[in-house]
Amino acid sequence: MADSPAGTARALRALTVAGMLAAAAGATATAPARADDTISTDPAVGEVTGMAADPGRKVYWVPARTSGQVRAMGADGKVKGTVSYGATPQDVQAVSFHDSRVWVGDVGDRTGSRDTVAAYRFGDLAYGGTAPYRSFTLAYPDGAKDCGAMAVSRTGKIYLVTRGSKPGIYRTTGEPVPGGPTNTLVRVADAPANVTDASFNADGSSLVLRTLTSVHVLDAYKLTATAAAALPEKAQGLGLTTALDGSQLAVSGLASPATLTNVAVPTSLASVPPAPATVAPASPAATPSAAAATGPSAASQNRGTLWALVVAGLISLASGAFVALKH
Repeated sequence: MADSPAGTARALRALTVAGMLAAAAGATATAPARADDTISTDPAVGEVTGMAADPGRKVYWVPARTSGQVRAMGADGKVKGTVSYGATPQDVQAVSFHDSRVWVGDVGDRTGSRDTVAAYRFGDLAYGGTAPYRSFTLAYPDGAKDCGAMAVSRTGKIYLVTRGSKPGIYRTTGEPVPGGPTNTLVRVADAPANVTDASFNADGSSLVLRTLTSVHVLDAYKLTATAAAALPEKAQGLGLTTALDGSQLAVSGLASPATLTNVAVPTSLASVPPAPATVAPASPAATPSAAAATGPSAASQNRGTLWALVVAGLISLASGAFVALKH
């Protein structure tokens, strides 16, 4: 039997509201992650300011921020070993793995006072000992910068991603020279605001950046954006690297102890929320609520935006107008 005009109108309104809810919920694409993809790391891992995958050893390297150590963490979040090095870094923010070697980026500069920063490349990576290393001095061409990310390309160039009023991507002009010579960087592209980590993908064709709340994929040669996605709330944090299997990304959360989540690599240029200002990594004694005390999380802001869109749509529907949500 055919529906009555009133029944048809009610069904249409229900479909419209449902469609608005779905559109609002999908306005920001999120890199998919399963609940069982998130684990808590060993408290001995400490702060996760950066991560680098070492598929051969089946570990992620995680540097200490100021103590001159780097830890090998398994996919289960447990510490497999620790390597010490003789340098006394000021503010380690990044780590990279290239050509079977670990690179540590002592590149942080929250005070804006460091005219040069440093990268350290290790030789022997035997667990439990002190590794020999080579030091590389890096200088920006346009003054001191704060930096939250470093990645070493397939050809051995060092890339730094800065934060601040004019965030950018800087790199060495060739394979960097260790020791006394200063390697002057060149600015090669603008960067998203408040990038906290970076990694080249397994074949070197993409440079992947992350903020606290989103992932950005760039063509490694043109340094133009090819994909972006918001991160799940549980994956909001500082560290990022290609997962050990090479098919996903591994990202760290801000909880203490830190969390490790596998997420899919974004494949399309979706709308992502503006990156919040970068926060200092949580100390071992910090709690997730302390890390969140700097302001509302991006996820809660997104929920507020969602409900604002829904309410606006309902008001418009009540007045007889249909609202098309774009993303």
